[in-house]
Amino acid sequence: MNLEKSVQKTEPYILIEGPRWGDAEFNGKWLLTAAKAACILAVHYRAAIRTQ
Repeated sequence: MNLEKSVQKTEPYILIEGPRWGDAEFNGKWLLTAAKAACILAVHYRAAIRTQ
């Protein structure tokens, strides 16, 4: 993929910078843990709705 001409000089754009290499591991672990917590919460939420 050639990104050299993907943004025209007349178009507005933003640059998003990702984490440094050391931070990427922490962010990845944090996101995986958050996803697991969201699954656990969803299971308990559905169970609570069924018991009402």
